[in-house]
Amino acid sequence: MKCLFASDIHGDWVEFYELARVVSPDVIFLAGDVETTRNEKDMETILGHKRGRKLGDFHKFWKQGSVPIPTYFILGNHEPFPWFNELEQNQGSPVRLMDNLFYLGRTGWAESCGLKLAWFSRIYGQKTFYGTKRYNPKDKRSPRSKIAAHFLPEDVSSLKKAVEEKKVDILLVHENPCYASTSRHEKIYSEIVGFTTPQ
Repeated sequence: MKCLFASDIHGDWVEFYELARVVSPDVIFLAGDVETTRNEKDMETILGHKRGRKLGDFHKFWKQGSVPIPTYFILGNHEPFPWFNELEQNQGSPVRLMDNLFYLGRTGWAESCGLKLAWFSRIYGQKTFYGTKRYNPKDKRSPRSKIAAHFLPEDVSSLKKAVEEKKVDILLVHENPCYASTSRHEKIYSEIVGFTTPQ
C-alpha cells in the first residue's frame, strides 16, 4: 500500500488531487492548512488578511459528496475553525466528512498503510498554552480568533494517553518541531517527540 503525506494545500484541492494521481497513492495524509471551505461563510472564518482569503475549490468536492482518494487530515492554523469546533464537540474523532475524507481530530493514534501513526493538530500559542485564554465559538465577535488555531495543554495530555505503550512510526504535526520559536515552544515539542518517539 502506498501512502502520500503532504501539507498546506490552502484550498487548492483539485490541483492537489491532479498532482497526487502522478504517484497513485492508496491513501493520503494531510498535515494541516487544507482549508475545507464549503461556502463563503466558511471562508470568512479563515485566519489571515481579507485580501489573502479565497474560497478555493473544496466546495466542489463537498457538493458531490466525495474525494477521489481516501484522505485523512489534521488542522493547521488556516481552517474554518467554528465548523471543526462543532464537529469535535458533537462527534468526537475521527470524523467522516464525506466519502473518502476524514478529519482525524485534535490528537490520536491509529494504524494505516502498515504504519503506526500519531497526530497532533493546530499550532502553539504562548498566551493560550500557558495562560487562561480559550477560544469561545459562541462569541460572535471572534469567529476568526487566532486562539482557535492553538493547541492546549490537554491536547498534549490526550496525545500522551493515546500513544501510551504503543509504537509510533510517524508523527503527523502541522508545525515543524525543529523551528520552534521560543524555548517554551521548543520544550513542548521536545516533550511530544520524546514520548511518541517516531521512527
